[in-house]
Amino acid sequence: MARRARIGGAAALTVMGTVLLAVLGSAAGCSSIPHTGTVGVAPNSGEWRPVLAEHTRQAESFDWLVRQADLRATLVTPRLRKAFLDARTSFHGQLAKELQTELVGLGEPDEGVDAPMRAAPESEQQIVLLVALYVTDQKNRDISAGYTIWDTELVIGEQRLRPSKMETLRNSPAAAEVFPFIDRFDDLYLVRFPGPLPAAGGPVRFELHSALADTVVEWQLTP
Repeated sequence: MARRARIGGAAALTVMGTVLLAVLGSAAGCSSIPHTGTVGVAPNSGEWRPVLAEHTRQAESFDWLVRQADLRATLVTPRLRKAFLDARTSFHGQLAKELQTELVGLGEPDEGVDAPMRAAPESEQQIVLLVALYVTDQKNRDISAGYTIWDTELVIGEQRLRPSKMETLRNSPAAAEVFPFIDRFDDLYLVRFPGPLPAAGGPVRFELHSALADTVVEWQLTP
């Protein structure tokens, strides 16, 4: 009887362990932000939050049950710029000012026929992503540092593009106001690639790879 009780207890623990792993595994793979999907490029009208959700992708990387990296990336398109332009008066803080320069102050016409000609804004010839990244290993979390362990690429068709510039943004309550999917432990980056962004087609894939983790998100562009 004692032996049977021991066997029964071991079996119960095994079943409980299996259930626990299944629950944790399910939770680990669950996210409200997709890792791929279509996104409209044309500057149509739309509210900021829904348009932002359309443009944002998420990918997490786990080693067993330990989350190694959590990537959220927002692709900047004319549609996203238009939504920000319509909502910008409700945003405050330094990040909102920086984004107004990056997202709204693009493609402005010359002041007149007699005004000096200006070159097109540099950002119009770039593909811009806002990236929020949490990495468990705090020592090796910076993707913009010269000593980084991370390979950062944008893949469009047969092209594999390296960043032309990465800028670190300050994480703050104002940042969370504009981008509600970020967390206070995230590092924020504005990542630029040689462009311009295709008007349609795809997929456009953003990849972060290292010995710690692999994360990939993707957009299929539609007019």
